[in-house]
Amino acid sequence: MYINIYVYKYIYIHNTDSTHALYLKQDLDAVLWLGEYLSSYPNTLLVVSHDADFLDSVCTNIVHLEEKKLHTYRGGYSQFRHAHAQVCRV
Repeated sequence: MYINIYVYKYIYIHNTDSTHALYLKQDLDAVLWLGEYLSSYPNTLLVVSHDADFLDSVCTNIVHLEEKKLHTYRGGYSQFRHAHAQVCRV
């Protein structure tokens, strides 16, 4: 996994190996460090990831685009999935 981070008024993260499902030990250490860093980052972040655990550890709010509308949910990815499932049942 390759991560490029530029910090000024924003953070840009590029993962060139997004289809790789298993992390090597150094990659896991990097992901854990990044999660801790982003959790304490004082500004707004846009995070795109396929890793639900990572999203749960980093996100405090989720913005979901559905049918050309933005819907906001409080909490991590697990809370979003639960809340979105409730909305879809109605």
